[in-house]
Amino acid sequence: MMKKTIFWIEQDLMSRLRLEIESASKPVAIIGGHYPITEDGKAALEPFDSDSFGIFSTYTMGLAVELAGYGKSIGKETGLVLLVDDHSQMEDQNWYLKKDNSEIKKLVSCVDDYFRAFQVPEVYQRMMSDKGLGVEDLIKSEDGLFFQESKYRQKFHDETSLDPSCSGEYRIILEEIAKQGFGKVISFLPVRCQKPTCDAVGRYHADKSNPKMKIVQVYMISEHGIDTPKEIFDMVYGGVILMKE
Repeated sequence: MMKKTIFWIEQDLMSRLRLEIESASKPVAIIGGHYPITEDGKAALEPFDSDSFGIFSTYTMGLAVELAGYGKSIGKETGLVLLVDDHSQMEDQNWYLKKDNSEIKKLVSCVDDYFRAFQVPEVYQRMMSDKGLGVEDLIKSEDGLFFQESKYRQKFHDETSLDPSCSGEYRIILEEIAKQGFGKVISFLPVRCQKPTCDAVGRYHADKSNPKMKIVQVYMISEHGIDTPKEIFDMVYGGVILMKE
């Protein structure tokens, strides 16, 4: 059972998350900066970019980098996880299951080109540099410095024959992180993903072959056009939710 705490002020949230870093006995993975790409293979990072998650992407990367830098300053091993959403903003969100379909060949090509030439967004590199971090602090997936969401959705489908889902993909991502020796994960996630990702945590722990890992999830609104932290913490939107087992 995961316990919920709501935060209305950034300082209070970060104080709570620093405690999670301080109490860690094993390396900590921090998921932040999650951003989508568009159908023409472009990163939608800024609040008013077409198909963006509002300020969520750059804001959570800043928080994740701050926590990782804090961890290093007190002698804790930390790493950053960068998720790239290449499905939710597509007209056909299951395009990766239909790569032989002539109607989506252009989309497949654009997505493949984006990841083939992948570079950490410059704004993220600056954030990391400001805290004494670099791309070497990013946890690598099997494909590189990024975790491409459609790959994990495909893996879930191939393993289970079930329809792709956020829950399935997130469980597999957690498993991959755990296998790299991380004993705790702090995730900044869109609030719309709360139910499936909490479900994924339960399924992760239900598989006794998975390494023991503590999981802390922070949920924030990720609507296009929201461009200030104040809007994220505004009571109108229900504050920021922290879920912990």
